[in-house]
Amino acid sequence: METIKFKALPIIEEKLKGIDILLDEKDLKYQVLFRLTTYEAKEIFNQKFENYLVTNGIYNSWRNILTLNSSYLQQFQINEDLVVQIMKEQLRVIRLRIKNTSLPLNKILSPDHEIFDLGEWVIERSNGEIFTTNGQKKVKLLFAPVDKSYAIELHDKLHYIHCARLEEAYGLFVEGSKIPFSVLGVERIDRDYKKTAVLLKGYNHDKVIDFTRLYSFPNSPRNTSSVILSLTRDYLRRNTDTQAVLTAFMPSYANGMSMFAGGMDEVLIAKPLRHVFEEIPGSNLYQHVVKRSQTGQEDKIVSKILLLPTLELLSPVTQSPLKPRSELEGMMVDLT
Repeated sequence: METIKFKALPIIEEKLKGIDILLDEKDLKYQVLFRLTTYEAKEIFNQKFENYLVTNGIYNSWRNILTLNSSYLQQFQINEDLVVQIMKEQLRVIRLRIKNTSLPLNKILSPDHEIFDLGEWVIERSNGEIFTTNGQKKVKLLFAPVDKSYAIELHDKLHYIHCARLEEAYGLFVEGSKIPFSVLGVERIDRDYKKTAVLLKGYNHDKVIDFTRLYSFPNSPRNTSSVILSLTRDYLRRNTDTQAVLTAFMPSYANGMSMFAGGMDEVLIAKPLRHVFEEIPGSNLYQHVVKRSQTGQEDKIVSKILLLPTLELLSPVTQSPLKPRSELEGMMVDLT
């Protein structure tokens, strides 16, 4: 995936210059990358590229991905026509997705406040206050709960997974603004494998919260993600009986540094990552669907490129009330 990103993203960025549509460019890039995985490596690059992957056992284990010579792979030319074809498809999907939304898209995707002007804005906390600064100016920020229905619509339409999961939501606001520029959804864990994993670490699974989806305005201050993760964790510690929190990221697409910086620094679970696309009825377009939102279409399209597993990260809020299994110290539950 590193090679696909290295080759495909410049093409997407160049083509975006000629497109006049209100969208989140990061969302489009994710959808194109996800969709590219549903093609064989020889279709994305060529047969020689595919042979190299086979020879190195890539389709046998995701761990073999880590042994590849990235410099060698980057010498290959990507199939630009395929990238453009997929980009056109996913642009149409995005148009359909946001066609009837109630979200104030102009305010979200083209915010007019100076902190979204691609400057060197960072968020800081001092004496109980939150503010963002570029070294010359300070802008006060507020952390507060967010209306659930708004958070669901935001995550359904603009978060790159496009499947909201939340019981509650929290956000960061510029002081005086009614619209949060960063929204984190949370809910109690509901999957048996997660319940078992946290129990092995000594936590009552009924008191473990999942940080499910996080969406921030384009060009938000660069440490927005880590700050809202940390603020939400602190809020739960002060106001609830939460014992620990979980969140997840995909190493094939991100390095997870914002989560580590936000206190989510223990890898608990590794689970297989496979993208699934289903046809939007009557459109001849395919959209990315996670397991929770799949309809069971027989002609669904799935990843053919092997990806690094999704990692679930654990952050204690209180000391674990039960005795953890000692043999799991420093280990993760591998579901791959």
